[in-house]
Amino acid sequence: MYFFLEFLPFTKTTIGAILKNASSPFEFNSDAAAQGPSNPARYNASSSARRGFSGKRTAIAGMTAVSLALSGLTVPSVVGGAGSGLAGVQTANAATGMAVTASVNYDKGDEFYSVFSDLGEVPGKIDTFHVRLDPQEYKNKKFTVTESFPVEAVYRYGYTDREGKSRTYEQSISGIGVPDADGRGFVFKLDEPIEDMKSKGSVRFAADPNLISAVRLNADGTVKVDGDGNPDWTDLDNAAGQAGVISYSKGSVSGSVDPEAVDKVELVDAQGKRYTASIDATTGVVKFGELPEGDYTLVIDPADGYVKPADRTVTVKAGDDTRLGDLTPQRETGAINGSVSNVPSGANLQVRATGNDDATRGISEVVDVVDGTYSISDLPTGDYVVEVVATTVPEGFSVSGGQSATVTHNGTETKNFKISSGRGKLTVNLSTDTPVEITAVHDGVTYSFGSQNNSFTWGAAPIGEYTVEVNAPDGYTVEGNTSVNVPEDGEAIANVTVTRDTGSVSGTVDPKIVDKVELVDSTTGERREVPVDGDGNLNLDEVPTGDYTVVVTPKDGYTAPAEQQVTVEKDRDTKLENLDPTPKPSPTPTPKPATSKPSTSAPKPTTSAPTSTAKPAPTTTKTTTTKPTTSAPTSTAKPTTTKTTTTKPTTSAPTSTTEPAPTTDSEPEPKKPSIVGTITDPEGNPLPPVKDKDGKPQPPTVTIKDQDGNQIGDPIEVDENGNFEVPELPKDGDYVVIVDAPDGFNDPKPQVVPVKKGETSKLPPIEVTKPNADLDKNKPAAKPGSVHGWLVDESNRPITGSDIKLVKKGVTDPETGETFDYEVPIEVDADGYFVTPPIDFKYFPEGVADFDLEVTLPEGWPDVDIKGDKINRTVTVKQGESTPVEIKVEAPKTQSIVGRIDDGNGKAVPGTTVVVTDPRGNSRVIPVEDDGSFAIDDVIPGVHEVEILTPGRGNDVDPIKVPVRAGEDVELPEIHLTQNKSLKLEKRVWGRDADNNGKVKNKDGELVDDVMTVKDGEDLLYALIVTNDGDEPIKNITFDDPELDKRNIELTMPEGWTAESELAPGDSKVFNAKMKAPEDAFDFNNVATASGVTSKGEKVSSLPDSAYTKFLRGVVEKKVNARFATNKDKPVKASANSPLGFTYEVKNTGSTPMVNVKLTDIVYEDGVDEDNCKPVKASEKAEDGQCYQLDVKEPEGFTGTLLPGERVVFSAELPEGLNPGAKHHNAAEARGELPARPGRGDGYTGEPEYGEDPSSVLIISPKDNIKGNAHVVVSEGAELDASDVQVVAWVDENGNGKQDPDEGLSGLKISLAPTDGTPSFAGESNEDGNVLFEGSPYGKYTLKIDSPGNLRLVDPKDPENNSFDPGAVLESKEFEVNKAEQVINLQLETPRTAGISEGGAQGEEEDSSLGKCLASASSVSNPVAWLVPLGLLGAVMGGIGVMFEDELNQISAQANAAIREAMPNVDLGIGFQQPEWVTEIQGQWQAQIDQVNRQLAQINPAAPAAAGGVALLAIAGLLTGVFYAGCEAGWFEPSEESSSAGSSSKADAEGTEDVAGSSSSSSEGGSSKKNEADADAQPEAKPEEAAN
Repeated sequence: MYFFLEFLPFTKTTIGAILKNASSPFEFNSDAAAQGPSNPARYNASSSARRGFSGKRTAIAGMTAVSLALSGLTVPSVVGGAGSGLAGVQTANAATGMAVTASVNYDKGDEFYSVFSDLGEVPGKIDTFHVRLDPQEYKNKKFTVTESFPVEAVYRYGYTDREGKSRTYEQSISGIGVPDADGRGFVFKLDEPIEDMKSKGSVRFAADPNLISAVRLNADGTVKVDGDGNPDWTDLDNAAGQAGVISYSKGSVSGSVDPEAVDKVELVDAQGKRYTASIDATTGVVKFGELPEGDYTLVIDPADGYVKPADRTVTVKAGDDTRLGDLTPQRETGAINGSVSNVPSGANLQVRATGNDDATRGISEVVDVVDGTYSISDLPTGDYVVEVVATTVPEGFSVSGGQSATVTHNGTETKNFKISSGRGKLTVNLSTDTPVEITAVHDGVTYSFGSQNNSFTWGAAPIGEYTVEVNAPDGYTVEGNTSVNVPEDGEAIANVTVTRDTGSVSGTVDPKIVDKVELVDSTTGERREVPVDGDGNLNLDEVPTGDYTVVVTPKDGYTAPAEQQVTVEKDRDTKLENLDPTPKPSPTPTPKPATSKPSTSAPKPTTSAPTSTAKPAPTTTKTTTTKPTTSAPTSTAKPTTTKTTTTKPTTSAPTSTTEPAPTTDSEPEPKKPSIVGTITDPEGNPLPPVKDKDGKPQPPTVTIKDQDGNQIGDPIEVDENGNFEVPELPKDGDYVVIVDAPDGFNDPKPQVVPVKKGETSKLPPIEVTKPNADLDKNKPAAKPGSVHGWLVDESNRPITGSDIKLVKKGVTDPETGETFDYEVPIEVDADGYFVTPPIDFKYFPEGVADFDLEVTLPEGWPDVDIKGDKINRTVTVKQGESTPVEIKVEAPKTQSIVGRIDDGNGKAVPGTTVVVTDPRGNSRVIPVEDDGSFAIDDVIPGVHEVEILTPGRGNDVDPIKVPVRAGEDVELPEIHLTQNKSLKLEKRVWGRDADNNGKVKNKDGELVDDVMTVKDGEDLLYALIVTNDGDEPIKNITFDDPELDKRNIELTMPEGWTAESELAPGDSKVFNAKMKAPEDAFDFNNVATASGVTSKGEKVSSLPDSAYTKFLRGVVEKKVNARFATNKDKPVKASANSPLGFTYEVKNTGSTPMVNVKLTDIVYEDGVDEDNCKPVKASEKAEDGQCYQLDVKEPEGFTGTLLPGERVVFSAELPEGLNPGAKHHNAAEARGELPARPGRGDGYTGEPEYGEDPSSVLIISPKDNIKGNAHVVVSEGAELDASDVQVVAWVDENGNGKQDPDEGLSGLKISLAPTDGTPSFAGESNEDGNVLFEGSPYGKYTLKIDSPGNLRLVDPKDPENNSFDPGAVLESKEFEVNKAEQVINLQLETPRTAGISEGGAQGEEEDSSLGKCLASASSVSNPVAWLVPLGLLGAVMGGIGVMFEDELNQISAQANAAIREAMPNVDLGIGFQQPEWVTEIQGQWQAQIDQVNRQLAQINPAAPAAAGGVALLAIAGLLTGVFYAGCEAGWFEPSEESSSAGSSSKADAEGTEDVAGSSSSSSEGGSSKKNEADADAQPEAKPEEAAN
């Protein structure tokens, strides 16, 4: 007989794996038993999957192994056959000096492992183990493996818990094995280190033996070969290790850095693997964590504006922290220099550079000006403002303001300045009757002139722009030109008028009883009499605003009414009421009291509220301008100055300033520029420096053309501040200013500028934009499991008319088996950003799915993106992750716009300029041919704007908005700029002018877009109104209307109009047309011109006029559980009571916004008359079939408005599903409205009878929109299997491994969550920690707990997310509901109890298997106990079995063969007397026992004696393995009849589960509803732990 000994783990799961399919108590592995011991490697048992070990383990043991286990010896195994070896040798550990036993065992093709045992306690970390073969003992063998191979390691040590019980800790770790170059050893490296290694532990490494090979060697070290020339392969039995060395191979690296100075810090190893450091944003501490020992390259990626440091080598040493020091890179620097001219003698000027962006903010450098030059070096790169320090400029001189400068790395910016006398005169012509405070603001400095009531002049005002500010008392209005420009040696005049605000009063009195009415100023007491006419009407204008007391003087015999307080407001009339006196009472017999005359003194003002409080309506006040005086100013003192933040005023239109007369005759008059202007970005800043492809600066340039189209001079470069000046032009007239922007910017529209000699026309700032929009990075974050991204053109703008779908075809519904196309609803906003809701992964249990992204672009667009990839593509979606997608498509440029503009005789008009501005804002000047024709090529789809400039001729054409569709060319009507301009054309659509050039008022006076809006498919009614505003009749009137012409639509003539008819001077006629709107619902502009001939034969033409229309159109796509259900003959199938989810994608496919968007959905139950059924709310529906509205939810943040191209997703749910066994029809309807339309113009005779406007409400009805319908058929409810699930949540406060009273957790929010993604069931635990989920459908679930904090699961689904933090969602492992009633035990722990439940679930498992089961198995009532002497059995069960758990595990694994062979038909369930076969078996085994113990004695002579009886020990060992196996199978649990304490019935035990799905029964545990009801009848059943 052969015996093979190996110490293996003795755990519940190992035995459970063997017994899992046993049909009788001893049928461990009948196949293995049948093989017999001749091939011992067949006796294998896989380790627990929970511990992560996947290698093979021999699980064969004999009676000798038990003898060793019980004697407490740890010795090598006894080898009884070839092919196995294990040896150990004590070596010193290099790091700790402790003894280490290292060994290697290799059985060719069957097994390879290496064990490091007798480990000492090592604080810190260990991850590297090195073993070497003994060179003397194994000089004739070696391993031939040369490649690294994966290994699985098990780290194990024993310990005693608080109750004195022996325990074993076990940890599984993956790693790699690296063979030594000479084939005589291996280095094993763990993926994760062992923390704080405990004494008397061991680490076992196992690998696939098929990856290992070994050979025999000749004496000279060469490989032996057999007769066929093949290597002589061999095992390495008893492979003693020469050196077992353990160490830690990793070290850490740290340093510091300025967090703002770097983007990333990395270490790169020799294989190119990169490790990125963490950088504390506050302290700048750099940490790499732990890295393998070796040399690395330090790579620092600097932030913008910093110099990249040179890479350097860093050596990481095991166990050391390598300090890198400060890693902050140097700042990139450059310089600013320049000159300062006209420096006054003796002046000590300074120049200052001040940081002006985020990178330079806070930097300020000041240098002296030496010999007219300055230089500021070592400035960090970025933007600055450079200026001459104002305080260093001598009095009487000035210098221009600061200049912008951009410092580049190693570059030099040059900024020059000029000192000038810089003085002129500032005169304020002031007209006021009250003193006012006056200040003037110039270049951020406020000059105060104090209180003034007359005109004055400041003769030493620095030149430049001023804003004159007048602070008048309340009740006064300031008018005049307060923005002026002081020229050098010239004068600027600000005309300011300060007037008293006034209002009026009015009312009525009876003139017969009122003598007079007066207003008494409540502040000054001044009295004003209010005139009364003969009818008693009161009226007084120009009453200064303020509070007044109304005093009425009555005529004799009357008593004055009570005085009133009124307030007179600016430009408002205040009504005086209740002014009539009352008659005095008749005389009485009593003496008449003395009466006094009415007082003429001012009454004391009261503080009561005024009788009139209405706010005055805003009015426009005409400015009063006072001519400047020529006498000496009344105030010439130099004003005081204070700093202010007031900015210079901007001008909105060209202005002219007259050059002052020269002060001397000795110098010629300086020439002023004709045109000045500034070019800025949209924020008003100068354009950043741009270089062309050759690296040369590329500033914007300005080209000037005269009114005949001739270019004047060379293009003018714009300076660094964005300013340009056009020198004096040769003659007066209109000029065209054309700006050529640098690369990367749009060219702005040209401007026509009138020029007069001696005057400078100042243009408003010319704004330059960029063609590319910025993608909004602040879009709402996508949820895990969703797809999000952009569908845009190459300028990052949305593609009008595009559509996008995400679909997975051929998906199988796991509930119904139905195959369908899963189409995900998608939201798309006006920027082209799209996002889906999370994918329902119940259809994709593997957690990943490939979807087809289908993009539909308008005809003419390419089918590839800018990278050349197909726009239709596969998108992989993973559970728990969001998937980004970005599709950019280059807009097609195959379209064109053509037209003609001539003088009416087929010739071009000199100087005519055609400008087209594309949808991205770029303007182009288009050449006009000699015959007046022009063609605009390379036009992208979208709305373009065409302008025709006619400088000097006064007949500029209003901008024409031209919608361009992909693949189509647009023809404009011919435009004839005739000398006679008397023919006018106004084209209307539905009574609106609709030019789309700005805003106009609607019927309510609100400003709206100047376009007509209708629903798609409506008729467009046009009126072409021609008017003759000349003095000669016009005949032969024709129209050029390309859109009507290409549709062959003829105009309806005015009544009585013929070919010979003439349009009389001052007369108007209306021509009409009707057409259907274009089908694509894109913008549509119908442009026309009219032409004719005067009675003198002179040609006359109108300018073009537009009638612009936008369309409202939308679609709804409804899905049920992610699929369409539009065909009632092919409905969606659903299980009874299964939740249904509905989505409704509402998309605006028109060209105008859709407002007030709403959606409703009605469910029509089977058999209901849909036409006559009145829907109720879903909450009010009865049991009988009827119709009801679903509770449809709007998208989060939805405002009710959909812009063109936007798509949103409404949703609804039916958690309880629809009625079973029937068909149902859902009909969704969406509604939206048009924005307010412009009002109609004044009617002309002959205009169409428009009647009511087309409806502005769009109804997307399910009758017209098939995709708004859904048909669902629900199976019969009887098909649904469900059961009650009880959950018990508790904390083991005392660490005894069971739930005691008061350990239940109350108030926990617990959800029963199906793993297929369907809605969860929510509950809350009661005072005992119980939650009952009634009627839970069969299936797989997890439990989710909303943690209040300081709680976590003992054994969670995902340890990474098992947190004590408040708000954490704790999730249990998966379990299956498939029984009539189930109890789930949910054990949690607190920070305090986390250390009590040692080993977590593992500790409970072991305690249960060895403590409870073995104690029960030792009972004398157990028939198996008869095989073991009572005292020895008690010793084993009392603790030895626990101590030698690993050995006993091996015993139980062998018991399947030995006992099955000896006792094939044993039933140990009944009987109290030891059967005869037991005595016979003991005799048969004795010979084998003696042989084994003889082998044992050869190894250790004391072993048999220490065992205390070989036969007894062997039988005890074998039976102990049987006991342990029997405990795992539940053989030894006391029956209801045999237990004095009582226990749960078998039925009760089957109803208690943990999340792993195993069953158990116990006499102790938590309570349930059922248990509470039966408490008096029997003890409570303990639910099995959900945490195990």
